Amino acid sequence: MNGIYNSKTCKKEMAGRIMTAREAAGLTRQQVADAIGKRMDGTFSVDVLKQWEYGTNRVRVDLIPLLCEILHVDTGYLFGEYPQFTRQLCDVQSATGLSKSVAEKLIGHRYHDGDDEWPDEVPKDAMFLSETTETLNILFETKSFAALLSRAKECRKLGQSPTMAESVSQTVGSIWPYMSPLFQEATAQKMGVDVAELDDSFRRIDEKQKDFFDGLSEDSRREQRDLAIFNFQREATRVAEELIEIREVEQHAEET
Repeated sequence: MNGIYNSKTCKKEMAGRIMTAREAAGLTRQQVADAIGKRMDGTFSVDVLKQWEYGTNRVRVDLIPLLCEILHVDTGYLFGEYPQFTRQLCDVQSATGLSKSVAEKLIGHRYHDGDDEWPDEVPKDAMFLSETTETLNILFETKSFAALLSRAKECRKLGQSPTMAESVSQTVGSIWPYMSPLFQEATAQKMGVDVAELDDSFRRIDEKQKDFFDGLSEDSRREQRDLAIFNFQREATRVAEELIEIREVEQHAEET
């Protein structure tokens, strides 16, 4: 961190991160300035904050911890050590590959040793714990949840591969357009019609065939969708039933 203010690039980077964090927190410059002034038992100029965000003036080192507290970010974020607002969020994303929004939902308040609400099955050195993560712990421990995830993947893959009817619809058609003009003319003469009339007949046949297989394609896609929904709902029901059974066992143990 020493010498960061001697680098225009670093100062500009911090300026942009302050503005990004403030906007993400839904705060105006005036609100941030008022919060800083209140904690300083005085006033803080909004123009100074504006200078910080534009990189025209360096941030006071003694106010960085307070600024981070107001913006709900870590100092490491402001100094460009990691792209996310907190080290915790960055670590969770790196370890799990989850998106920022999902990782934020997983991260909850920290539990301290001796907290009565700390579940026995969760290690005391766990980085984070929220109601969402507690629920996920239970879900992953059920036998049926893996099947539900498999069905969810099937839903995600719908439409990625063509159905048999779609494949036929894409390839259906006569070989007439690919025949040489001389062969087309000879065929038309044998049938006692001109080439244009024969070409029109083949075109109408191709259109009818394509319409038929397009209809089958639509039906097959609808059937795939309905089947995927049915399978997912069935597995979700099994998960719910297993969760209820687990809870009933827990209640029975508590009563005895």
